[in-house]
Amino acid sequence: MSFKNIAVIGASGNVGNGVVPLLLQSGLKITAITREDSKSTFPQGVEVKRTDYSFESLKSHFQGQDAVLCLVATSGLKAELTVVDAAAAAGVKWFVPSEFGHNTSDPRVVQLLPIFSEKVKIVDHLRSKEKDGLSWTGIHTGLFFDWGLERGTVLGFNLRNKSARLWDDGNNKVDLTNLHTIALTILHILTDPTTREEAKNKNVNISTVNTTQNEILAALEKVSATKFEVTYIKSADGKQEGQQKLAAGDSSAFLDLLQYIAFGNEELSNWDKAAEPHRLRVRGDHESVVETVNRVYEKVNKVA
Repeated sequence: MSFKNIAVIGASGNVGNGVVPLLLQSGLKITAITREDSKSTFPQGVEVKRTDYSFESLKSHFQGQDAVLCLVATSGLKAELTVVDAAAAAGVKWFVPSEFGHNTSDPRVVQLLPIFSEKVKIVDHLRSKEKDGLSWTGIHTGLFFDWGLERGTVLGFNLRNKSARLWDDGNNKVDLTNLHTIALTILHILTDPTTREEAKNKNVNISTVNTTQNEILAALEKVSATKFEVTYIKSADGKQEGQQKLAAGDSSAFLDLLQYIAFGNEELSNWDKAAEPHRLRVRGDHESVVETVNRVYEKVNKVA
């Protein structure tokens, strides 16, 4: 059975902008659930319903929906428990929580960034709803490759000033995921019963590439015909600095520790080293490091 009616929370966010157009193109009926005072705009064909995020309001909007995608950023996690309750009460069949990012199944990751404990609570809550007929899939992506590369500091590469910040010697392995890979994964879960059964009631790992910072740097220097200015940071130093900032309430600690989880010597985002969760292969998505770098570099330079 394929699902047809999909409610999306966070449809105008980073993940939503990458996912919703593909779902629409594939013939799914998309309903964006948004705040009553939101000024967000959505693609043509998306039905918009406004909510105060109360249980009753959400339950009403979820009536007749096959699945709920929660694509909110970390700042929106507090409301997600109510969203889960409302989805279960409305008879929704499948729920995709806002797991996109690092592997919150790994206690080391949650210890480094305690805010991720909110995601763990949501998954635990989803497990308690399985008996009520609500199935779910959490999708771990590591850092977003194309989105992060375009935005400079996220992955440690600045395409405009041709600089790079590499962890250790730049050879630590990491899985990174493009937005299109995330969209395809969600589409397969919603429309392909085999994929859905494989991903049922568990967290899954996906990625576009398994790579290193050095491989990304080589591709950037080739496409730009420019030698980047490189600085190096030792994992131990970067981890300690991030933890000290976190303890002091410095918000920049979040990016520091996100990068350490991705690129540090523990390789916490190298799915080849992860015992859990399950690695889900994404059909129809084969973009390489070089292809992604070329595409993003061309886009950044067009904007510049």
